[in-house]
Amino acid sequence: MESNADIEIDKLKVTIARGEIGSGDESIKLTFDDLDHISVNLSDSSVDDIKTVFDATFEYINTNQKLIEFELDDTTDDLFNQVSKDIIEQINREVLEARQNFTKIWDLIPEMNT
Repeated sequence: MESNADIEIDKLKVTIARGEIGSGDESIKLTFDDLDHISVNLSDSSVDDIKTVFDATFEYINTNQKLIEFELDDTTDDLFNQVSKDIIEQINREVLEARQNFTKIWDLIPEMNT
């Protein structure tokens, strides 16, 4: 099994798409471009989008056998920026806490394919 120091980490950018007032789509979305443009609608209280991001994150990690560290690419100082930072921090923490489990899964993949 690889040591944690040997595990590659992909740094992926996350952006905030702010809808224009009066345009018909005024929603604010946290967009994960490198995860098939999955987005979290920050204007909606549903947690379904967050679950989708977690699922896509874990699938990306297992498919590429690399961990992910998300980085917010947004300089607007507003509530949505802070909420986005909190979401990204939580996902990054969960990924790091699960790193040993990922390496165990990766070690089992060749056995499953034989």
